[in-house]
Amino acid sequence: MIKRLVRSYWRHRLDRAVIRYQYLTHPEVLRLSQILDGWILQGQYSLARSERWRSKLSRIGSIARPEAVRSQKGVNTSMTRLNQSHEAFIEHIARGNKIEATDWMPDDYRQLLIKQIHMHAVSEIMGAYPEKEWVKYAPTIRRKLALNAKIQDEIGHGQMLLRLAEDLSAPYGRGREALLEDIVEGRVKFHNVFHMPAPTWADAGVIGFLVDGGAIITQAMLLASSYAPYARMLKRIVAEESFHMQCGESVVLALASGTAAQRDMLQQAINRWWPAMMFFFGPREMGTQSRRMLEYRIRTMTNEELRQKFLARYVPRIRALGMTLPDPDLHRDLDHPHYWHYTDPDWDAFNEMVHHNTGPMSQTRLALRRGAQEGLAWARQATLTAHATHCDLSATL
Repeated sequence: MIKRLVRSYWRHRLDRAVIRYQYLTHPEVLRLSQILDGWILQGQYSLARSERWRSKLSRIGSIARPEAVRSQKGVNTSMTRLNQSHEAFIEHIARGNKIEATDWMPDDYRQLLIKQIHMHAVSEIMGAYPEKEWVKYAPTIRRKLALNAKIQDEIGHGQMLLRLAEDLSAPYGRGREALLEDIVEGRVKFHNVFHMPAPTWADAGVIGFLVDGGAIITQAMLLASSYAPYARMLKRIVAEESFHMQCGESVVLALASGTAAQRDMLQQAINRWWPAMMFFFGPREMGTQSRRMLEYRIRTMTNEELRQKFLARYVPRIRALGMTLPDPDLHRDLDHPHYWHYTDPDWDAFNEMVHHNTGPMSQTRLALRRGAQEGLAWARQATLTAHATHCDLSATL
């Protein structure tokens, strides 16, 4: 009876903390940890069940899993506060172990994760705007519904990723509002392709076919990321992106098998987007931070490896449609058939576009984002107030 009461009390405290996105107090963290560990070691509480509670706790950064308990149960060991050295951390992830949100991590690892995930989240949100322009002009109701569902997915991906960035940013006192504010204030970058215009229906198809196709290649690589919450979330995102790519491919196939005017419209869209796709994966020589991300296994492939994978997958597909690519130097290496030679994009122009929001549509889309941010501030505040009121009422019952 006493044990059931104790469990009931701590479950109630845990649920309140998760719902309100608040941290438990330090004594409560220690006590909850001791209770869970004791139940596991005594066989009175299943490991699977305890892991579900620890998963909830990981959302609010409250507790780290104890090394001894995890080792005894045959689970991969995790970083704890007993072993907080950079060398041990590198060895830990080099063995293929994952880092949870509540594990100890070096500050630069956390900063790199925030930068990567924040930029990914913002790109998902800003990526909805080029296609949003074409919802009301889509040629059939089926195309309208498919495009609208795709846009909804992209915004949802951005919100989920912001949740990860919010957890990582908590030690710096930055929440979701601050992360969203970074978009309109120009403090965070988003992918170069979303600074570009989409003047025709063919552009909407090419975005799904090539841009989402390139995103799948990059995100599939990140499934092996050393940061477990990111890798887990990407399973859903990659699965949904594959449908987005098929949606774009369907539009491209329809245009490629259409009239001469439709084929010409598709060819012009491919010509517009191809240089941007060559920039999409980043420079040939990776910068210091990107190399650091490789060392930390946040990512597992270089920019050039990703670009070569994209070329090997999409050059044959585009040529099979009877379309051409605007690069006279694009060809396979005779001695190394897995390597493609290509013309470098204008690195300086694209870098200027991404870093200073000087693209053809940068300011227009940022203005739309700013309007949404400011215009819906009351809704976000009302939601937070309603949740807080609900939790306060629940606590008094």
